[in-house]
Amino acid sequence: MGKPETPKASAIKTFSEWLFTTYNGERIRQQEDDQNYYDDKFDVRILAPFHVVRTGSASRIVDNIVGHIETANPQVFRKSRRQTEKERDSNLKVGIFLNNLAKHIIPEIVEATWNLNLRGEAVYQIDFNRDAYKKQGEDYTYTGTEMPVIITAPDPLIVCCFPYDALIPEKTVKQFTLDSAVAQSLFPDLKLPDTEGKRDVNYLAYYESL
Repeated sequence: MGKPETPKASAIKTFSEWLFTTYNGERIRQQEDDQNYYDDKFDVRILAPFHVVRTGSASRIVDNIVGHIETANPQVFRKSRRQTEKERDSNLKVGIFLNNLAKHIIPEIVEATWNLNLRGEAVYQIDFNRDAYKKQGEDYTYTGTEMPVIITAPDPLIVCCFPYDALIPEKTVKQFTLDSAVAQSLFPDLKLPDTEGKRDVNYLAYYESL
């Protein structure tokens, strides 16, 4: 089986536009409405002589729920497939590794918990941490000095998956804007046009599961 062909940039942009505006459009609109309620900026259509009193109740409700969820001490377990001593020892070692990993991503767990309560869903992104490995030819050896992967909890508003309800989707697009200076620091080889002052850059990342 040969290496799958990489889609062209124009095809990725077309697919991304369809994914955000049509396939996930209604979901994004509903989440944007939820954000307006959280920020207490929703339109109530009240006319003079009456006036609006903004109480911020929605944000307090969401934040209080998140605050009452235990996120400071995550516990990870692996269910045994076979009831043998070797399997139990393996589960213990995997559990120790995963629990140590979980303690390093508590901010991301808190962010995902907040997204789940406000957005109605949460997304975890797992990336290969190249700095944690030493390259030897075509192989990478884990050094043990850093986390083997980088785990983040991006806002579901900037992430669209296809199919939507898959644990590991076939295709995923993440898009947002960021400051040109930040983009240049993240991608030193990026060629940006000379402009005066700050400039936003449209960032689009496309992922496929193999």
